[in-house]
Amino acid sequence: MGDSLEALCGFNPRRPLVLDGGFGQLIADKYPHLDIPDGLWASGVAARFPDVIRHVHLMYLRVGAEIIPTAIYQASVNGYISAGLADDKAGAKRLIEWTLLLAVEA
Repeated sequence: MGDSLEALCGFNPRRPLVLDGGFGQLIADKYPHLDIPDGLWASGVAARFPDVIRHVHLMYLRVGAEIIPTAIYQASVNGYISAGLADDKAGAKRLIEWTLLLAVEA
């Protein structure tokens, strides 16, 4: 299976990849004016300011990251509905999927 993963996407199971969080802290450092009062952290930023998330994804990639966070650490159906970012479960699920697509598009 390792060979097929390597062939398909360049993954080398013999080389460690480092995944460091810090996504939310990077947003706080680069965009201190953003106010996300609902506890959704980067998930709330993604829903309200998707260009910020795109920019942070690109920052990771520009310095050579091979794995990037998806900004859904605090995402949940109930969280998005409670914050008024989605009207129902289907809308919240679409928002989570859309947030994942921000990483894929980067």
